[in-house]
Amino acid sequence: MKNFDLFPKVKNEYQGVKTISGGIITILTFILIQFSLIFFIKDALNYKIQESLHQNNTILSGDTELWLSFNITVDAPCNFLQVYITDESGHHRKQSIRALMKQNLDKDYCPYGDFQLFTKNISDNGECGYCYGHKYQECCYTCLDVVYGHIATYRAPPSLEGISQCKRDLNFYNNGSKCLLMGSTRTPYAYGQLIISMNSQNQVPKKTLIDNTLVTKYLNLSHTIGHFFFGKESKFIKNPLDSYIQIQNDTKYHQYIYRLSLIQTSIYYPDQIFATTQYSAHFSDKILEKKSEERPGIIFKFSIYPINSKITVTKTKLHFLLLSVCSIIGGGFMISSLIHSCLIYYPQPRKPIKLV
Repeated sequence: MKNFDLFPKVKNEYQGVKTISGGIITILTFILIQFSLIFFIKDALNYKIQESLHQNNTILSGDTELWLSFNITVDAPCNFLQVYITDESGHHRKQSIRALMKQNLDKDYCPYGDFQLFTKNISDNGECGYCYGHKYQECCYTCLDVVYGHIATYRAPPSLEGISQCKRDLNFYNNGSKCLLMGSTRTPYAYGQLIISMNSQNQVPKKTLIDNTLVTKYLNLSHTIGHFFFGKESKFIKNPLDSYIQIQNDTKYHQYIYRLSLIQTSIYYPDQIFATTQYSAHFSDKILEKKSEERPGIIFKFSIYPINSKITVTKTKLHFLLLSVCSIIGGGFMISSLIHSCLIYYPQPRKPIKLV
């Protein structure tokens, strides 16, 4: 049975003897154990994520609600922009944008004025904005409310010089004013669009032909998407549009279109289940004619896929962590002792004996 003993024994003549090789091995052992513990503990303290996809057998209706939050800065004055949440055909509900806010920024992106709701429809002095004859809407807060309202009711718009809203808005435009759009709201559609466009509060019908140069020569729609997500936020889900920047380098009229494919997601923690939505994004750029039935803008088209994602989040348990730490320390010293023993037992060359 002694032949099966794989652990060499130190000879008596080496007892109490310290060697340079032993010191080097000891130092290297402590260094390797230290690095091993650092990497292992760092990895063990992180969450382990496992994702799987499953077919969704539930029939989704067009009225399935989604929670949407965003933060977007556009290089155009707030008074030239309107926000709509519509279904696939373009019909929208006014109540779906009540929680959306706008903030005016100067040319250096510094805020001025207060946050305002997009449903605000009064002039600066607190009165209902005058519409200069048309009845497309009751109040006209912006220049586009006045001009597009006349066009929608087949009336010739008055001269911009005589419209107080246009004087104010064009002053913002010429001074390089920007707009911060942000908010959280429930979308009443599972298949729909978030539209940020050059339009009036009461959206002009799609088939209405409008000269886009009627108010401004062009509209710079360069934009930065600070944050854009559906459902509840989770650190385990990456939103692909976060911190995305789109620069417009020409003086044409653009529609920047983002097509978002949504997947309903369930995140399983050890103690709870977290429901949210993740998405992928595809970008396209459409250039409009000066006279067009479409308005320049930024459009997010979203639709839910019939697939569910399941993300399981686990974390290393404490007893397994302690057991693994002890194993690393014990294993490191055991291997180093074997190496040291082998070095001591390595046969040394003997000098030949000279016979006289």
